[in-house]
Amino acid sequence: MHAKNPYSERYNLKRLAIHHPQLQDYIVLNPSDEETIDFSNSAAVYELNKAMLLADFKVENYELPMGYLIPPVPGRLEYLLQIQEFLSEKFNIDKNTKLRGLDIGSGANGIYCILGLQHFNWTMVGAECDASSVKIAKANIQRTKSLKNNIEIRHQENKSFLFKNIIKKDEQFDFTICTPPHFIPLKKKL
Repeated sequence: MHAKNPYSERYNLKRLAIHHPQLQDYIVLNPSDEETIDFSNSAAVYELNKAMLLADFKVENYELPMGYLIPPVPGRLEYLLQIQEFLSEKFNIDKNTKLRGLDIGSGANGIYCILGLQHFNWTMVGAECDASSVKIAKANIQRTKSLKNNIEIRHQENKSFLFKNIIKKDEQFDFTICTPPHFIPLKKKL
């Protein structure tokens, strides 16, 4: 993991449970008598990641209905830290530069948008083709004052396009991100 990822060590579950008491219901002891959760239990994983968002990213409330992709906060933050480092090294962009990012396929969780704003103070736009996911992501963003005026989730109504009608005229982004394998690659005819 990136040296600046705050989740590179064992999770402090007691601290996280203070911010989200429901997490306590899923804390178990591993064979070494260390506190952990059962990572094969999607409810436990959801509560852990919700606790991280509430405790460390000042999200005021976060709800994700069953059946939607649970955002693994440490891994998603890792991607963004790698983007920041790459842009800093290759393009000499200062780490304090306010970047503008586009998340293609932001899903119902909108996790890259939330982390980009709350951890890096970047301006973020999410694009999603599923109308229900757009509605859920927008609702989560609206519940947190610091998010609602700084993140935009756009509905891509035509699944054949990634950027058309998402990127507006004269609009620019410093980077785009997409989490594979949540897209269907285009196949070339040979």
